[in-house]
Amino acid sequence: MKKNILSILVVTLFLLNILSACHDDNDDYTTSANITVSVPDSINVEKMQGTVTVVNLNNKQSYSSSEFNGTSTLIDVMRGSYSINVNGTVLYHDKQNIKHTKSFRAASSYSEFLDHPAKASVNIIFM
Repeated sequence: MKKNILSILVVTLFLLNILSACHDDNDDYTTSANITVSVPDSINVEKMQGTVTVVNLNNKQSYSSSEFNGTSTLIDVMRGSYSINVNGTVLYHDKQNIKHTKSFRAASSYSEFLDHPAKASVNIIFM
């Protein structure tokens, strides 16, 4: 009787081990979204500040960042489809090396953040 129980226990543990080894763990749900504000070649951006907000088109979860590195920002998001809105101020030099400060906005109604890192670019619109 003890031998049967021990055999059943060993077979059960063996089967559980095989079944758990075949389970595909995919917990890679997030990515870093590198969002760049595209500016014309005729200007040289000295400083850009503002807020980038991305909204997941499926669940309406929003993520924001105000930390610019040049004309780009990096936001950790869940992988998926997003809309992008950027509002801010930019200090730049034109071709005659004259400084300008202007408010701007940029937007995209659909961007996919699936890769690692994901990249998106939005065109600047001066106000």
